[in-house]
Amino acid sequence: MLKKKIFDVDFYVNQEYMQGIFAADNKKQIESLIHVKYGGNPKNIHIRNAKEISVEQSMLLMDKWQHKERNI
Repeated sequence: MLKKKIFDVDFYVNQEYMQGIFAADNKKQIESLIHVKYGGNPKNIHIRNAKEISVEQSMLLMDKWQHKERNI
């Protein structure tokens, strides 16, 4: 069983809007994970929305995003 919570996150990095799914304990840890993944200045990371979701919901979202990327 996972000990961390799973979050569906809408955020900006260097003024670019992005979405992602992160396993973290809190908002500060999400910001740290975004910084590690996308780089840039930590002051330029703004979390617009972080909603806790289930594992099943995260899998559905990732499938939806992958399908959307293939159709672009």
